[in-house]
Amino acid sequence: EAESVVGGYEEQFHWLAVVIMMLFLFILLIVLLNILIAQLSDTYQELLRFKSFVDYVSLDHPESFLIDWEKPQDLTERRAEGRRQRFIEQQLAKQEQQLVAIRSQLRKSLGMLKDEASTQVQMQDMMQDMIHQQLPGVMETIVHRNTEHVIQSMSGSTA
Repeated sequence: EAESVVGGYEEQFHWLAVVIMMLFLFILLIVLLNILIAQLSDTYQELLRFKSFVDYVSLDHPESFLIDWEKPQDLTERRAEGRRQRFIEQQLAKQEQQLVAIRSQLRKSLGMLKDEASTQVQMQDMMQDMIHQQLPGVMETIVHRNTEHVIQSMSGSTA
């Protein structure tokens, strides 16, 4: 007569066996679902290589299809290429913004230089006008005063 290996513990730990079995089945279910999802996603990625279902069904050149099928493009490669392209596009957009800002600053600086040059031209014109119009009168006044001063000093030394 065979006795149970567990002995008298069958009734005490029956609930623990049920819990462990349920936990095992739950983990097994998750692992199997993960494998199923991975398979489906891999198949989906392979189908994405074709532009449409029509391209997939109607193959005019099966040898090119077989060559492409033997050398599948790596998904990580495509993602990395997409990231590089987005990075380059972002850098181009930043450089374009910088160029717009530089162009704006250059236009502002050129406007200021143009205003300053026109101001200098106006000042030179005013100086030349003063020289041509007022210098003869000023020179005449200076000569007249010096002449009077010389005459007074001569009159004062004779007296």
